[in-house]
Amino acid sequence: MGKFHPKRHECPECGSKWTRKHWLERHISQMHGEKSIPCTVLGCEMKVSYNRLKRHMLDYHPEEDLEAGSTKYKPEFQCPNCPKIYHKRDSLRKHISGTHRTPYIRNKSYPCTFEGCDKVFKAPCLLNDHINMHNGDFKYECDHCEKKFFSRAQFGVHIKKYHKMTLKEARKLIEGLA
Repeated sequence: MGKFHPKRHECPECGSKWTRKHWLERHISQMHGEKSIPCTVLGCEMKVSYNRLKRHMLDYHPEEDLEAGSTKYKPEFQCPNCPKIYHKRDSLRKHISGTHRTPYIRNKSYPCTFEGCDKVFKAPCLLNDHINMHNGDFKYECDHCEKKFFSRAQFGVHIKKYHKMTLKEARKLIEGLA
């Protein structure tokens, strides 16, 4: 378990606390320094850097509008599938793709042609490896221990597990010996 660092350094302006002195100094410079500006909401006495004003408004005053002269904040991007609202178009896109879209699932459309075998595969290379098994055709052989495999995937797992290398590294070693 990690050590707990108490927040010993307190900002004299806003009371925020920091574990490191240089983080407090950076905070004071950015939020309360000469380039900082006062919050535009009546009653809020915080000062923030200009590039943090929008974030401050969203965090502390979500009911206020960021546009000048308006008193009500209107979020820009509402999800068409649920009531969620986002301030950035990209955030809405991520929400829709992560929440409302079903993931792409490849159909299994490559059936085995051997009599009595009802297996179906997602890709032709997987079917070919399976047919290698039916034919007893070991296409892949380990040069380290001479173990044989029907599929490249099985061979790759073997190389990684027992010889601690990738297929790419094994191929380079084989090419170097030839």
